[in-house]
Amino acid sequence: MFNRFFKDITSRTQTVRRSKVAWAIAALVSATAVLVSASTNNDINQGSVSVIPQAQAAEALPQSIEAPATSVSPTQIDPMNEEDASFSLAEVRQKKRLIEWIASHYRIPSSNSDLFVTTAYKAAFDLGLDPHLILAVMAVESRFQPNARGAGGANGLMQVVTHIHTRRFQPYGGVKMAMDPVVNIKVGAQLLKDLIKMKGSVEGGVRAYAGGNGGYNSKVMVQYRKMKSVATGGSASSLAKPAKAS
Repeated sequence: MFNRFFKDITSRTQTVRRSKVAWAIAALVSATAVLVSASTNNDINQGSVSVIPQAQAAEALPQSIEAPATSVSPTQIDPMNEEDASFSLAEVRQKKRLIEWIASHYRIPSSNSDLFVTTAYKAAFDLGLDPHLILAVMAVESRFQPNARGAGGANGLMQVVTHIHTRRFQPYGGVKMAMDPVVNIKVGAQLLKDLIKMKGSVEGGVRAYAGGNGGYNSKVMVQYRKMKSVATGGSASSLAKPAKAS
């Protein structure tokens, strides 16, 4: 009986011990969880931990991996203004050289030179002409003076005779606009284009532009070579005058 009682006590004691151990372990785990939770809450309150809901974290992930590309405006690629948008990079460089040279050589403001050269290039593009030819005619006719007035009622940069070519100014508001630099260049360039087509050659058209003056043609060709040389990075002063035909 004693042995049975001893075994029973021993068994119960072991069971109690196991229960106490299990309870102690459970209590320790619980206490640890409380401490961790308290520490986390404290960090959150201090702003050292950022808690992001799962849905938001999923949405934020692509942005944290790869930032969206920044758009680049054309001015950040090349210092071209809106007027230069229709020109190639080579043409923009040619224009800049001509603008600087014309402003310096003819002693006119750079803003005027810019306007004249840009308009000549645009007109040439629209009409299928060489812009340097338009600038050469301008140089001979008015030396880039927009208020120039000549004999017989010739006006402006291209010295267009307004009472003869009245209808050509109608799309631009009439002859009252003849002294406007842009209008004058456009009308003069169109007239030059029509004369070249009618005469069948550049030389014939240029001569007709001056009313048949043969010497005028050679003057324009000299200026044309200068404009072409400057535009391509050469020097206008290095050009030799053409030899007279024997």
